[in-house]
Amino acid sequence: MGDAADAGGLLWDAASFAVPLVLSFVAFTVVYCTVPSRLRSPALVWPGALVAALLFEVAKLTFSFYLENFTSYDVVFGSLGAVAAFLFWIYVSSNLTLLGAEVAAQYPRVPEAGYTQPALEGLKMPLRQRAWSVVRGLFISRRLCSRGSLAAEVGPEPREAHSRD
Repeated sequence: MGDAADAGGLLWDAASFAVPLVLSFVAFTVVYCTVPSRLRSPALVWPGALVAALLFEVAKLTFSFYLENFTSYDVVFGSLGAVAAFLFWIYVSSNLTLLGAEVAAQYPRVPEAGYTQPALEGLKMPLRQRAWSVVRGLFISRRLCSRGSLAAEVGPEPREAHSRD
């Protein structure tokens, strides 16, 4: 394949990265659809499979670069250096698989919960916002604010005391 790779140039290089990525994506999609206790649709697990496939391919390239250039496992572990490197690769790839599974599990819940943080009850406005409201209140009356958009930021108008006759 050496002559074909040389003749292909950039196209061959792109294919050498794209084909394993697509195969990893398909493999992770199948795993995330079939391994859980209930079957899941590929439409629900594809984001997790994509995250796992991308990170797996990046980790694979990074790990191979690391092993080629920066390791001395044979000095530290002797003949068991390859076993130590293999166990480390198993650790990295299993963590990436679990991360992708977590993304796949949480993805169906995102649209239901919405994209905004719910307001927490009982908390005051931040100090900066309270100070700005006080300073603005010195120059802008509440009645002017009640008609415009500043009413929501300043707060409701104080209620007048009603007396019973």
